[in-house]
Amino acid sequence: MRSVRNGETNPPPLRRQQANEVKQKPEVLFGKARTVAAALEMSERQFLDLVEAGIFPAPLKIGDLDRWDMEEICRIIRGEPDDGLNGIVW
Repeated sequence: MRSVRNGETNPPPLRRQQANEVKQKPEVLFGKARTVAAALEMSERQFLDLVEAGIFPAPLKIGDLDRWDMEEICRIIRGEPDDGLNGIVW
């Protein structure tokens, strides 16, 4: 039910599910090594070893930060084709 005050209507209160959706963190687009490793359920060292072995690409530089493109990591895991421009050794 909407309440009316001074001629204005207020939207109904958020349901619990909607309130939880508002609180969720945004999806990570470019993750640090720890974030990518956690998404893959491995240690950061294991992930970095796979990077050094050429299984995963080197990080992108965003200023002084090393970050990995999460979508690219997902494509590699799924075996989807890559453009070959990111230093990946197949």
